[in-house]
Amino acid sequence: MEKISLYVLTLFITKDHSFSLGFEQYLKEAFCVYNKIACKNKVDIAYNLVELFYYHNPYKEHVAYILADSWFTSKKPIQKSLDHGYHLISGFKTNRSIYP
Repeated sequence: MEKISLYVLTLFITKDHSFSLGFEQYLKEAFCVYNKIACKNKVDIAYNLVELFYYHNPYKEHVAYILADSWFTSKKPIQKSLDHGYHLISGFKTNRSIYP
């Protein structure tokens, strides 16, 4: 079976610096089932990366904006962003309904 994956990356940007904070590999569910390995869905990856950003963010007192692809827009990462005081900017898929 062909391995179909992509990497989800967090990029931390300030006025003077820009660097990668972390990344996770997303594997298709069929690949994980076929190879009997655990895999995370896109929502769980987004949630974990918001947590990673919060843990490593040295500027917690400043306003933070998270820019995300519509792939990752769902209740769990949106709520986690709000819990940490972040503003989430993203597209919104028409098949989603969220009430944070």
